[in-house]
Amino acid sequence: MKKICTTLSFGLLAGMVFGQPVIGYTPQPAFGTTFTVFAINAAGVSPGNAGANQTWNFSGVQTLGQSTGTCTNPAQTPQAAFFPTATQATTFGSGNSFIKVTNTEISAVGSYDGQSVFINSDPEKIFQFPFAYQQTFTDPWALSYSFQGVTVNRKGTTTVTYDGYGTLVTPEITLQNVTRVKLIQDSYDVIVGEEEDTIFYHQEIYSWVRDGHTSLFSVGKFQRIYEGEVIQTVESGSYRAAASLSVDEFAKAPEVSVYPNPSSGQVTIEAEGLGFVNLMSMEGKLLKGFPVSSSQTVLTLDLPAGIYVAQCVFKDGRRDTRRLVVE
Repeated sequence: MKKICTTLSFGLLAGMVFGQPVIGYTPQPAFGTTFTVFAINAAGVSPGNAGANQTWNFSGVQTLGQSTGTCTNPAQTPQAAFFPTATQATTFGSGNSFIKVTNTEISAVGSYDGQSVFINSDPEKIFQFPFAYQQTFTDPWALSYSFQGVTVNRKGTTTVTYDGYGTLVTPEITLQNVTRVKLIQDSYDVIVGEEEDTIFYHQEIYSWVRDGHTSLFSVGKFQRIYEGEVIQTVESGSYRAAASLSVDEFAKAPEVSVYPNPSSGQVTIEAEGLGFVNLMSMEGKLLKGFPVSSSQTVLTLDLPAGIYVAQCVFKDGRRDTRRLVVE
């Protein structure tokens, strides 16, 4: 029997704000941007609790080594022809992961691990915009690859939940207003010509993220299951080097007051340095835009009852995203 050994990892990148945060779309890093990631000994490391205003302290984890990643133009990679829909590639060593980013979601379209090309015939949705606390989504996906001359079809389901926010402590730095995202992935491989030889996978990853879709810390467990038995368990984790974070990621998020919320039609937003407010649906559709000329502005929403997103854009480029409830 053939037991194909492969792993596939995905980075969840997103943003974060004060209060009960809603994650909105942020442009991706420029091609050529590099960053350093430290691998950790994740054995026995607990991801901590879900919920609001949590503190996740990972200051004592053991660092195993470091690697450098680069945000790459997918058209300039050797695997470009396999991923025509990709808008960004992330390069680590000889491997590349390929994603498609729109203003409503991030989808994995494939990867190259240095040996095999993994091509998603049905892309895997791994993030959505906007994304509010306690929201979740589930997406079925499919891919194929060849390993040692054997063709394998993989199908799976991924569930992503925004399950907490608060303060993150890494071995290098403490960051407030960080979002935790939980990803559960269940999949199975069917070896072409040997359908009775099926391998199952279960992966559970917790990622802490902030503005710029920057993954700050992650920890998770990967299991390979064959004939009902777990034949391999891998615990892994990593954190972003503080030196790779931008100045904005260290800065305190802007103070924003939004009231009344819920609102019956008018809402007041107070913030210093605010330049514009975008009002969006929870699906990410832009509904209205409001230029702002003072630290206090009153918006007339004139919208059906429901939940919306207010994206506050500041004159210095920072952004703060809030959930609005219209009664």
